[in-house]
Amino acid sequence: MLVVGDHEDLGGWQPLQAIPLVTDKTVYPSWFSTTVVLLIKREKFSFEHIRINYKYVRDQRAVGKGLTWEDQIPNRTVDIPLTGGKSTVWLISDQEFETSGMPTVTRTAVHDPTPPLEALDSRLVTKTGLKFKLEPKSGFHSMYCMDGDSPLAKGGFSSVWTCTSKSTDSKIRFAVKLINVKQMAQHGKTLLFGDGSYAGEIAVHGRIRHPNIVELKEAFHDQDEVFLIMGCCHGGDLFEIIHSHCLTHKQGLPERTAAHVVRQLLLALAFLHENGIVHRDVKCENVLQEEARGSVPLERATFKLGDFGFATMVMPGETLYESVGSPSTCAPEVIQGLSYAQPADIWSAGATLFTMLKGRRLSHASVCSQHCTSPRRRDIDLLPGQWGSASKGVLSFMTKLLQPNPFQRASAEEALADNWLQP
Repeated sequence: MLVVGDHEDLGGWQPLQAIPLVTDKTVYPSWFSTTVVLLIKREKFSFEHIRINYKYVRDQRAVGKGLTWEDQIPNRTVDIPLTGGKSTVWLISDQEFETSGMPTVTRTAVHDPTPPLEALDSRLVTKTGLKFKLEPKSGFHSMYCMDGDSPLAKGGFSSVWTCTSKSTDSKIRFAVKLINVKQMAQHGKTLLFGDGSYAGEIAVHGRIRHPNIVELKEAFHDQDEVFLIMGCCHGGDLFEIIHSHCLTHKQGLPERTAAHVVRQLLLALAFLHENGIVHRDVKCENVLQEEARGSVPLERATFKLGDFGFATMVMPGETLYESVGSPSTCAPEVIQGLSYAQPADIWSAGATLFTMLKGRRLSHASVCSQHCTSPRRRDIDLLPGQWGSASKGVLSFMTKLLQPNPFQRASAEEALADNWLQP
């Protein structure tokens, strides 16, 4: 079900740009969407409200029947008042459609006459309805000072540095992800800023607060660059920790250490999944130790999930199709181009645990598709005879995470209850 209207943020009467509505067995016959933010400049109107015209469209393309408009009734309308402060929140509730028995639709529209920046990309962040806004780039240089002559890490269009607060009362160090927006293709910008009903990295990451998730504190932006200010994890990423341990001990991490790390990873995923967020890039490189390396034993260290570059939100019952993430940790359904949702993160958590224990990837990118085409248990080395002194508990636990069928895969909450994970 889609809702389309005469306002550009409702698709401008173009059904392919409409806002999708979803339902599931727990809320049917009600249908919902994420919050829609309508950007309206008050000075364009001499009256006290704006009238929005809209209709519902049935999307039956999946069964070969195309799009069906409400064509037996006039346009639906809602008057949103332009009074009060900077924004008005208005709830739309339609009790019935033109056909008896059609579900109720509850929607929220928000008027915001003062978007944080005039730039289009900033506007797209606001459209998601998530309460996190970009500030002008000049604010970063007035509040923070970049540290060092080289980045901690570097990617295609981004690099990670440390920076220090210029606050006079304390010298607090943060991590800053510097993104070159000017060189990015449109798809990369959509992943970063979002687009319409798709919430991008900034909007998704900016609303999350959890002890096992790297916090995005602020974001600064101009036409060329974005600065994402995050909490600093001083101990580096999990892959570096595993590599260092393997060089010294010639084997992967001990089971108790691995259990301590994966427990915190699953706590982060349980929080994300409960809030309708799929990370889509869970891997060792994105699990970070908060404390400086060696300052505390790994069994007592705090680990946090970071890098929300591929993260997105899904409504109840909604699934994803875009193939993103790292091939060596992607779930079989993602590799095969099938629909997927939160269970894909659980497979990736299992692949991360595999790497911790084995000291190597679950599967290299070149053969990942072969594993996912026929992901039998022996393909992923879960036979006890191949694990030496590994306990039956950890092999049983990994089997729950690395189930080829996503519907048989344990959820984050179910995995957290496993006996092997308990301290």
